[in-house]
Amino acid sequence: MTRHETARRAQNGLKAIRAVMDAYPGQIEGKHLPVIIWEGYSPVPYRDTKGVVTVGVGQTGYWADIPFPEVFDHFEQQARHLTTGFDELPQMVKDAIVVACYRGDWQMSPRTRRLFNNKMYLEAVEEWYDNEDYRVACAQRSGVKARFEYVGDAIESMHCGED
Repeated sequence: MTRHETARRAQNGLKAIRAVMDAYPGQIEGKHLPVIIWEGYSPVPYRDTKGVVTVGVGQTGYWADIPFPEVFDHFEQQARHLTTGFDELPQMVKDAIVVACYRGDWQMSPRTRRLFNNKMYLEAVEEWYDNEDYRVACAQRSGVKARFEYVGDAIESMHCGED
């Protein structure tokens, strides 16, 4: 990601955080911020890059009419259920896994999860990138590429000190 893209993401992330805090006064916590930053916020429905009707904080289908804090809680619980020792992980790793779970990538990556849960972090990150959505995102230079790399960096960070 270039410096310009990073600055734009930060600016858009701050706007999204403000909008979500206004939409849900007193309900937004620090743990919500990574999902808000990566998903953005739209109070009106729009079609995402895959043509899926999306509203709020990247909410689609069943989740579109449910308040964001409740949607977040569901995906945080799912991340906890799918990830061994989730609560003991460094916060940045938990944040990244919830971001991946919120988008659906963590659930659709059973081999990555198995390797991660078995503390085979380098193999897990390699498997994480062996993903059609990632390859398409790279080819299209979409924001999904940066999100995959955010999660990949978090997975790889678990390798430090494991030798």
